[in-house]
Amino acid sequence: MSSIKPDSTSPQSKSVLNRADALGSALSSLCAVHCICMPVLIGLLPVLGLTFLASHTFERAAAVTMILFAAACVWSGCRVHRRWGLLILLSAGAALVLYIQFAKGPEEKEHADWIEAAVMAVGGSLIAASHVLNRRLRASCHCTQCEASRQKS
Repeated sequence: MSSIKPDSTSPQSKSVLNRADALGSALSSLCAVHCICMPVLIGLLPVLGLTFLASHTFERAAAVTMILFAAACVWSGCRVHRRWGLLILLSAGAALVLYIQFAKGPEEKEHADWIEAAVMAVGGSLIAASHVLNRRLRASCHCTQCEASRQKS
């Protein structure tokens, strides 16, 4: 029988962490959609004035920010629910995203192909899944702090 050890995190901070996981899963999902749609929409971006969305600097900054945000959320959740396997899921997604973003130089990435887009989408989806599962595990925690947080919500 596994029990979840209570921690000293306040109910207010758990509510913030739940919102952070919700935001993180939404942003990671948007990243995955961005990666899948970019090869198709790349020609429309100049017309819409959104060429920055295809810049390597923007994509790399967004990828690193998304991964750091996910790592903070999942790490804090793992400390509560003790399901450390989520870090493996997050690491797999992060490895795929970082490999595609940093393995080739920008000059080699002029024309993103469908394989790279698909790998990025899978990586973003794995990161989003780590947020969703983290949030569910945190919601199923029955320590006194989590119970108090749910009663206030």
